[in-house]
Amino acid sequence: GGDAGGGGGDAGSGGGDAGRGGTPGGGGTADGGGGGTPGGATPGGGSGGGGSGSAAKRIRTSAKKPPKPKEPVPSLEIPPKQVEVPTVSALCTEIVAALRHTMDGERNVSELFYKLPTKREFPAYYKVIPQPIDISCIEWAIKKEKYPSLENLAVDVKLMCGNAQFFNQEGSMLHVDAGTLRARFDQLYAAAAQRLKDAEAAAAKMPTSGEVLRQQLEPLGGSARGARVEVLWEDDNAWYPAEIASARPGRGQWDIVYTEDDHQETLKVADKECPWVRLVQMDGLRAVLGIRGSAVSAKLEVQYEDGEWYAAEVASDTKKGLEVRYEVDETTELLGMEDLPRVRLIKAPERKDTRSRGPPPSELPPGAKTVHDLVKTWGKARLTGHKVEVYDQSIDKWQKASVVDIEGSNQKVALCVKYEDGSASKLSAQDAACPKVRVDPQTRAQLAALKAEQTKDRKKIKAGGGILFGVQQKK
Repeated sequence: GGDAGGGGGDAGSGGGDAGRGGTPGGGGTADGGGGGTPGGATPGGGSGGGGSGSAAKRIRTSAKKPPKPKEPVPSLEIPPKQVEVPTVSALCTEIVAALRHTMDGERNVSELFYKLPTKREFPAYYKVIPQPIDISCIEWAIKKEKYPSLENLAVDVKLMCGNAQFFNQEGSMLHVDAGTLRARFDQLYAAAAQRLKDAEAAAAKMPTSGEVLRQQLEPLGGSARGARVEVLWEDDNAWYPAEIASARPGRGQWDIVYTEDDHQETLKVADKECPWVRLVQMDGLRAVLGIRGSAVSAKLEVQYEDGEWYAAEVASDTKKGLEVRYEVDETTELLGMEDLPRVRLIKAPERKDTRSRGPPPSELPPGAKTVHDLVKTWGKARLTGHKVEVYDQSIDKWQKASVVDIEGSNQKVALCVKYEDGSASKLSAQDAACPKVRVDPQTRAQLAALKAEQTKDRKKIKAGGGILFGVQQKK
């Protein structure tokens, strides 16, 4: 008979070759079982024996490569670089300075136009010319900003050249020089006017903060929820991370939550005070798990084929997904949206508030708190234009005033009021000496009725799918 079949290897490996005249050896099973019997003495009598394999190790499923993230918007410079529009005075100064250096060969033809002789020195000129003018007079007018437009400058320059040509005989040097200056001015004026027109057109095309917000987030539609953004606080000159909690692109509104302190704010395209916002990243897994901002240090559990959940911590938060490190063996794995069914959040990362938002409303001084509470209760739009009363401590009396404008928000809000005597002041919630403000019962009733009416209209429009603020609402 042939030799015994080759021994089985590791788990799942096959049996050995058949002995000469024998049958093939039996294959080993995944758990290392199944050995054959040795071959007999007669030809063909033996069968190959399968060796026993070692126990199988826990095998992790390899993470699939996440899909390439879609670029939602083109790259933008936010805030965009502002276009500098030259002032009329600056352009007039440049034109006259160039006019002063109008040359005919080596001779400066403008020298005799710098300063006219006095009336005592040349009385005949003043008898003939009713409106004498020279370059020094034009420069004085520019300095005093007497020219609201380039056309006003052109009137005086043409008058100066016309006076010279009218008083001096045709063909004389001054007559010819006046024509040369007039031609030079026409060239300078055309170039300056075109430059001003181009700058004003470019400035008009510059997008506002609201337009940039719409350009970035409107193409995302409802999927903008969970997107990471950064908001520019100009007072702090710093960008603060936030996350979009809900999106209403049809109305040009997005609700955001700041990742550092969970402060909520609504971004509105139509709001003149809309801050500059830039879209940072779309990360579906992080958003679905409910992690705001960076997911680094978040505690997770990940399930594998054996049904067990393994503790892990987010090591890095990248555009491709979350890279986690397992506690059991310190290995890492990249998780994408396709891994969501086997991932659960145990503890979100802790955040610290680093923004200078001031004290909470409850800790504001009494006067500042009345300003904050007044705006919070009635809103900027309703309160603007209504009457308020401001307490004057020096005379122990409430002064009547009208709300002209409201700046800022939250603990940085400020009321711009105008008193009955015509004076004005700004009542800021950041001012520790801010006086108390209140509304009289009649104004309070008007504001309450307006608020109730607007709330009723919103509910009616929401139920009927009508038009709100000029935007057709979707059912």
